Amino acid sequence: MAFQHGVFNMTIEVGKSGGGFTVQSGTASLGVGSLNVTIAEVDLTKSFVEITYYSTSSSSEVNKARVNAELTTSTNLQLTRASVSNTATIKWQVITSK
Repeated sequence: MAFQHGVFNMTIEVGKSGGGFTVQSGTASLGVGSLNVTIAEVDLTKSFVEITYYSTSSSSEVNKARVNAELTTSTNLQLTRASVSNTATIKWQVITSK
């Protein structure tokens, strides 16, 4: 796990649902920059990321407060945020079809 310009707090839970997919989830805090989260290996053709986040940003520019999430490899979730002066709390899930 690597991060730049941010506060890092994370928990990971790996579980299985009864509905034909697996879910990995966690929470992270991120200021400015990127955060790489190591996850259990997934099939990129069967997986997607879902995030929710909040911050106390007073920025009028939505793009600066937004958090982007991307599966960059089968074992890496990258969270990225533009330049703002506060920290966002991000809840993420990587969902993979069986």
